[in-house]
Amino acid sequence: MHRRTKIRRPNRASLSSEYLHALPAASADEHSDAERALAEAQARRLESEIQSLRQDLSEAAQVQHLLNGPRELRRGSFEIACETFPVRQVSGDFCTVFDVGGRTAFALGDIAGKGLTAGMWFTHIISLVRFHAATNTDPAAAMTTINRELCSLRLERPLITVFLGSLDWSANTLTCCRAGHPPPVLIRANAGPELSHEGGPVLGVVENAEFEAGTTTFGPGDGLLAYSDGLSELKNEQGEEFGICRLLDEAERCDRISAVSMLFRMLGAVKDFAGGGQPDDDITMMALLRNCA
Repeated sequence: MHRRTKIRRPNRASLSSEYLHALPAASADEHSDAERALAEAQARRLESEIQSLRQDLSEAAQVQHLLNGPRELRRGSFEIACETFPVRQVSGDFCTVFDVGGRTAFALGDIAGKGLTAGMWFTHIISLVRFHAATNTDPAAAMTTINRELCSLRLERPLITVFLGSLDWSANTLTCCRAGHPPPVLIRANAGPELSHEGGPVLGVVENAEFEAGTTTFGPGDGLLAYSDGLSELKNEQGEEFGICRLLDEAERCDRISAVSMLFRMLGAVKDFAGGGQPDDDITMMALLRNCA
């Protein structure tokens, strides 16, 4: 006689308990996968936006590069060299050189701030400067008009400093004016360097501000160095500023072989002084030289 083996079936309570323990675990896994997929999609979108922003900044920097300069220019017995060294991709400094009839105009400026904030004003300021410098042979008159137009804008304006010059290379004379900008260094072939102070206040602050221009005759070997405050205020690792005194000392030691050599002699002096210290502001320089030949 065969014995029957009784198979025990799980009761409903036991079966339900097992499913109830299994289901939340599966739901948690599915939830985790969904969150991971969402995070990855957000990361891809963010990376795409970053790449797009980098591309926009690169294109803005290229536009600035085209509006600046040219880096070297020769007119008559004069040479002009200029260079900008931004701390970010987009600069608040500018230096533009252009011919107007039988003279050459140039402007070196500093728009307060760095990056996009200053960069957004860059094109507008250069356009104003180039237009009014072309229509006014007197840099002081041009500066007065530029200042009035900036003050008329119903916008919050950054502080803007400009050094504006008009070079008559057939008469060997330079007429210049500065608006709140650091005074340029005039370097004589047979005398020590001196600062040129003619000008007026920062642009866009006082609507009826008055500006004064000065005219200098250049002899063979005479030069001029204009710069933004990023150069004079550059600090070394000990926190000391390069300063005007060092600037004048280095200007006196310039060999004045060419405008380019003047510019890079000063840049080398600034780099040596800074040591491992990094600039926290844009640096722009422009050198003007009348050749001896």
